[in-house]
Amino acid sequence: MGSFPIVSSAQSEAVEQTEQSGRDTLQLFKDLNRYGDGTQAITEKNLDLVDPGARHERRRPLSRNPLSPDADWDILLTADRFFITGDDVAEISLELWRNDLPAAANTLSMQAEIRSADGTVLKRQLAVTAAGQGAETSFQPDLFWPDYTGPIRVRVAFGNFGVETREAILDFHFTGSSRVPANFTAVSADYLHSGDLVFDVGIEVKLAGTYRISANIHDRFGQPFGRSQLDTNLEPGSRVASLEFDGLLFHDREVQGPFYLTTLRGERLNPMSMAGSDHLALIEGQYISQDYDLDQFKNTVVRSLRTERMLKLYKEALARGVEFAPPE
Repeated sequence: MGSFPIVSSAQSEAVEQTEQSGRDTLQLFKDLNRYGDGTQAITEKNLDLVDPGARHERRRPLSRNPLSPDADWDILLTADRFFITGDDVAEISLELWRNDLPAAANTLSMQAEIRSADGTVLKRQLAVTAAGQGAETSFQPDLFWPDYTGPIRVRVAFGNFGVETREAILDFHFTGSSRVPANFTAVSADYLHSGDLVFDVGIEVKLAGTYRISANIHDRFGQPFGRSQLDTNLEPGSRVASLEFDGLLFHDREVQGPFYLTTLRGERLNPMSMAGSDHLALIEGQYISQDYDLDQFKNTVVRSLRTERMLKLYKEALARGVEFAPPE
């Protein structure tokens, strides 16, 4: 008479965890690919997508060592943007506190620097003005480096009667006016296509290449709920990029029009460059769509052939007992 293999409770638990991990991984893949290529669900908590150029510096102590004489001091060095394009001006400010009270910031210098193609560090001194007890400057790198694209670092040397001279740093990404590859003209139309919402974005292209165009969509109450991204090859001239939002997203979020298209961004991709992409100048404001009813949008999951193939591979791997790491 045959017998069943004896499986310990620990072994059984391990098998269950492996199976659950596989199911979680499969479900995560389905969730990440619920919408058509380019559409992503977002909320106001997705700060880097809702406001991709915002900075997130916070007031912080000069020293975290409670025995240090600097432990009573806090600093905030920040600016109003991270991306600087063309003749944009970044407003930089420095503030100091001692025992939670504002303290004078004796700013010795603010200096911007870039690293040229041959590795040479080029520097420019910035004019600093007093702002209360702090300091500020208006930084327009296009005045110095209009032919440059890449990172810029601003070094600030500061002190106080109770603090030795210190240095703080701010980083930016800059696209000089001579390197701006295209300009947005306008959002020219919105319409439904196969149950998805499409916005046509006009672009005047100077330099051919692969462009990444993206924008966010907000509901009638101003809450962000989706993002669309398009990678497309564009030739010089007047072109149109069509940003498409999967209709299923509107059902998932139970929203109705009119909708607001905001945060329109663009860049010419240059993966071979260590300096990063050349950015387009932003379009300020928002575009208001027509009024749409929810039942005008499609309410089904339409997966690409690639997604279907990946799901098939996942399922076959699970059937063979392949273990998946739990999704993080």
